[in-house]
Amino acid sequence: MQKKHSILFITLALVVAVSWIMPAGADPYLGGIPLETVRDGQVSGGLFVDAGFPMSTDASASFTLPAHTAIQWARLYVVVYCGHMQNNYQAQAEVSFNGGRGSSTLATEILNVPYTFPGEGGTGPVRLNDHTNRVTSDYLMWYDVKSHIQDRNVQARIKTTRPAGYSGTFDGRVKAIVLVLAYDDGDQDRVVYWINHGHDEDSELTEEILGETYAGETSFSTSSLDEEWEQADLTVVHLASENADYEFNRDSLAAGTPQGTYAGLERHDVTDSIWRGKDSDLFYDNTGRYYKIMLATLSVRYPGSDAGSLKVTSAPAGATIFIDGEEQEAATNTTLPEIPQGYHIVTVEKEGYRDPGPQQVTVQTGVTSTVHFTLQEARGTLSVASEPAGAEVLIDGVKHTALTPCMIPDVPAGERDVTIRLSGYQDWKETVEVVDGETVSIDEELVPGGRAGSSSGGDSTVTSTGLSGYVGSALTLYQQGTLNGTFFSTVAGDYTGMIPSGKQHVYTLPDAVPAEGEIALSRLYLYTTWSHDMTKREGLPAMPAVSWNGKLLKADATYTDRKGDGIYDYPVQTFAYDLKEVIHPGDQGKVTVVNSGGSGREFAAYGVMLIALVKDHAAPEITYWICEGSDVVYADPRFGTTAEDARTSAEFAGNVEKEGIGEATLYLVSTAASGEGGDQHQVFFNDGEWYNPLTEGSSGVSVAALDVLPWLERSKNRLEVASLPVSGAGDYMENRNAVLVLTRGTPTVAGDSVAPVPEATRAPESTRPAVFAPGGTVQETSADPGEILPSSNGHLIPPPKDAGFPGSIVEWFFARVFEIFGIHRSPSHEVTPTGAPVTGDFREGEGEIHGANVGSPAFPVPGPVIVSEEGRTENPPWMEEELTEGTFLTAEEDTAPVSRTGSQEKAVTGGIFVDSYPRGADIFIDGRKVPAKTPFVANWLKGGMHSIRLEMESFTFTPESRQVWVTPGEIATAEFSSGATMVRRLAINSSGWSGAQFTINGKGPILRIPSEVNVEGISPFVTVFSNGAWHSKTILARIVDGSEVIIENAAEGLAGIELSSTPSGAMILIDGFNTGKVTPALIENLSPGQHRIDLLLPGYYPSSQVVTLVDYRNEQVDMRITVPLDAYYSGSLTIESDPPGAKISFFSKDTGRKTPATFDCLAIGTVSGRVRWDDAERDFEVDILPGENLTVNLSPPEKK
Repeated sequence: MQKKHSILFITLALVVAVSWIMPAGADPYLGGIPLETVRDGQVSGGLFVDAGFPMSTDASASFTLPAHTAIQWARLYVVVYCGHMQNNYQAQAEVSFNGGRGSSTLATEILNVPYTFPGEGGTGPVRLNDHTNRVTSDYLMWYDVKSHIQDRNVQARIKTTRPAGYSGTFDGRVKAIVLVLAYDDGDQDRVVYWINHGHDEDSELTEEILGETYAGETSFSTSSLDEEWEQADLTVVHLASENADYEFNRDSLAAGTPQGTYAGLERHDVTDSIWRGKDSDLFYDNTGRYYKIMLATLSVRYPGSDAGSLKVTSAPAGATIFIDGEEQEAATNTTLPEIPQGYHIVTVEKEGYRDPGPQQVTVQTGVTSTVHFTLQEARGTLSVASEPAGAEVLIDGVKHTALTPCMIPDVPAGERDVTIRLSGYQDWKETVEVVDGETVSIDEELVPGGRAGSSSGGDSTVTSTGLSGYVGSALTLYQQGTLNGTFFSTVAGDYTGMIPSGKQHVYTLPDAVPAEGEIALSRLYLYTTWSHDMTKREGLPAMPAVSWNGKLLKADATYTDRKGDGIYDYPVQTFAYDLKEVIHPGDQGKVTVVNSGGSGREFAAYGVMLIALVKDHAAPEITYWICEGSDVVYADPRFGTTAEDARTSAEFAGNVEKEGIGEATLYLVSTAASGEGGDQHQVFFNDGEWYNPLTEGSSGVSVAALDVLPWLERSKNRLEVASLPVSGAGDYMENRNAVLVLTRGTPTVAGDSVAPVPEATRAPESTRPAVFAPGGTVQETSADPGEILPSSNGHLIPPPKDAGFPGSIVEWFFARVFEIFGIHRSPSHEVTPTGAPVTGDFREGEGEIHGANVGSPAFPVPGPVIVSEEGRTENPPWMEEELTEGTFLTAEEDTAPVSRTGSQEKAVTGGIFVDSYPRGADIFIDGRKVPAKTPFVANWLKGGMHSIRLEMESFTFTPESRQVWVTPGEIATAEFSSGATMVRRLAINSSGWSGAQFTINGKGPILRIPSEVNVEGISPFVTVFSNGAWHSKTILARIVDGSEVIIENAAEGLAGIELSSTPSGAMILIDGFNTGKVTPALIENLSPGQHRIDLLLPGYYPSSQVVTLVDYRNEQVDMRITVPLDAYYSGSLTIESDPPGAKISFFSKDTGRKTPATFDCLAIGTVSGRVRWDDAERDFEVDILPGENLTVNLSPPEKK
């Protein structure tokens, strides 16, 4: 229930002079780490939080745990007081824990770093390792102890001493020992919980010295709570002698007296303070001179019930479930929770299947019962007659062999689209209801007109003349079916110009027909245009004579469209040929096209395409739909056409059993499509969208292979290809084919070891390489360097992570094995040997500001262009200062990093590039789902640690989640795949590099030696950055978990690497360290061995690769790399408010910024957020559009 109170806090102005590790929003003078959610979940027991506050150098705390059946999560927190807020009074802390089976040492920590105040120009919080930090006078440490707990009575002991060789001032008193436990107890209630930890300070010094105020806050994502809860409890652990003022969702909480000398634990009942559908916020403000907080937890309890679970399955799955006559939301196969105990009647229904009858089941409290149904497909009979007789019958677009009058048995029950087709008559079309076990009769008199051509029994010829002009129509479903085998296609695209009467053109297909297996289906397509009588300037059908390897073919289908008016109303035609009598395995196809028309007749051809289905009993099962036609679409106000009507459609009829499908690929073929500049188009498959995947231009055959698995539906799958007018007119397109291929089993992808590449394929001038799908899987051809290719979510895809392996199944397999075990390779095709010319591509007019020419609302090719007042393009000012064509920065010329806007303003936000194999996964950032799928750049995140988790139906990612450190102004990378991975906890130490910074596998966070870290991969590497050099050392696979790894400071040669990118101006990170340079640049002082190179450019997907360097003596440059950066569609968002200074959140996460603020290069899609003033807040939601800068101006709601 919401209560109204005046807020106690004043929002803080932008933080000044903070270090890289201090997240935005901390105390400006002393510094601090605001609390973030580190764990959330659901248990049947509850959340246990207890603490001891001993203030002793030999301290212990005993805990009696509640009765439980299982522990989901357990963490021990330890706070050691060093004796001074800034001085380095060193201590050594030995942390041990007895979980009921004897005491064991968790760690021995060396606490030996100084602290400096940001308000005095210092760096603020210090991170010693991944579980230890220092803020002012306290060291905070934490340890996961779930595996140690074997009994309800546990004890922690911490003993601090002077480190060996240290004789200075020593305090080392243990200020707090805290144990947090999330547990199950086996009953029927449930508890949803959040655990937020940090190390946040709040002092009077900020106001006294800086003249500012600071009030801390932390959030809990309670917006997902959608039922009546029984109890909600908030617990706070603070580290100060005086408590604070607290508010939870604007309700004041009474603060208690600290239990310890310098610490305390607060518990509050907040049952009535949570707002339905909104996240919850805890605010804290010091009442004394100093206040510090380390932990806040929230648990929400729901009452239990006398209920069990019911697992309902069916074969096939996907049936609607009814329990006691009430329809359930979930379909089979599923487990339904909270079913009341007792007897229940269960029935299921599935369209097209017979009623299996009811089953009775008994549900017991706390037990999962099971019931299964075997479904039989419902079928009926169609009796079809026509006047005149001899017409073809198509059911759901599939032609049957019988001609009217006829009886067609075994027709699946349900609604069926029936077409009666006879040459010289209009098609009769209607949807009829087929009933199980019954016969439906159709007897229709056909109307003359419409279609031309001839039709006869088994050797029929279909001629379709839609003549829809620039308005779109539907492609025809030629055939659908299922088999074990592969789908193969190959294209030869070469625009002929006009072929005069009697002349010929020969196409040689670049790829041979598969030599193994039985060819179950083969179909050749010829695409023509501009067919006319050159003397009369009259459009007439083309008359091609087509041969396959010298054998003349007869077209069994011809599809025609034309614009419908004007002097150049010439037919655009697709000719289809069945090759079953002439094709053989292993054939290298040569297609001869002869103009057999009379004198004065001519036409042009774009090219030919062959598709084939090859049976192979050892291959996975594939289901396919082959659609064909000729449909001209063009959205142009001059012709009265819009994107709504200038679109081609295709229906993929029938039911789809999604369970077990590992891959779904949609192949599109179009001619004359451009997808560049103002010529834009858009592809829709159900809810999936792609921009401009067909890009071969006005004389080319465009082929796109799109990964549509994330958008596959169980029935009524639908494709639309639309001409999209963005600056007057859209793209002129002649849409020809659409083929959908579903592959059962685990998908196999050649080439890219990260994900299937759902890119638009590109044909060379004369030939187009094959798209060969083993088991229906796509093997993509590589794009030209620098080519921008659309991905499955409408963004532009990055280049493969490691393109050193060419596209073969064997090499893909080893690439996956190497990735799983942490083995890294140097890329082959991007690296040139020493002495080769640098291929940096830096041209006038290129920088790194993502924008479009003024006045052009078209989707821009994201690129670094600035338009001057005179209209000419020029480099961004910050780039002009650093880069000139053909020059590189050397180590001696190293400068501080420059912001993307050319100013020295300190960045507040950074981002994370989230990618997965397979792609299309739902993304959760810090426990909150964002409306996007992988790959995705989330570049609004406040600096600090963030949790990334992915979800995809029927797929489990490894690892389950990643903790990713975000540095303001930079984009980190979080990658997920499948398969086991090796993780070891190791102590990294060095006698020669003690105190130096280091990273693991070239990724942040940046730690200091010595530290204990989790190390992933069999052959990972550690990089030490010392005295301006990067020293990489491999951690051997034989080193076991818990070992200490000593990094030797040995003399070694240092190598140099030249880095270029297209476009130029990308920020360069080496092993997670910002070099302060942008491409093109020479980076020196790198040790031989493995190094991770990250290139970051706003509006482009980050490029990341691991290379292996060798030091060639007497060579300044040991490796050269040129990286083409791929852009993603993005726009900008400016948020203003009256009054200004409101805090900005995206997706319930504080961005660390205040109004007014502009967020550049946001991925297209919906952004929901909130701005918050001292005493009010307002939500907003806006759609980010490609190339546009949107502005939102918000004011506080009127007070009632």
